[in-house]
Amino acid sequence: MSVETSTDWPSVNSDDLSKNISNILEKLLKDYDRSQRPKSQTDEPIKVNTSMLVRSMGPISEMR
Repeated sequence: MSVETSTDWPSVNSDDLSKNISNILEKLLKDYDRSQRPKSQTDEPIKVNTSMLVRSMGPISEMR
């Protein structure tokens, strides 16, 4: 098995990246109804666990 690595990040416009992230979040939350709450048989709050997999991250620039 061979693995290729590269330090050359594709040039990404930050506005395009922000729009892409916004589109992803809009799709994830498209059918979200904040008026609906999970119901339990008791009056205790319901614990909701979620998982998210981050497949990649873009370059990080340190401001000095």
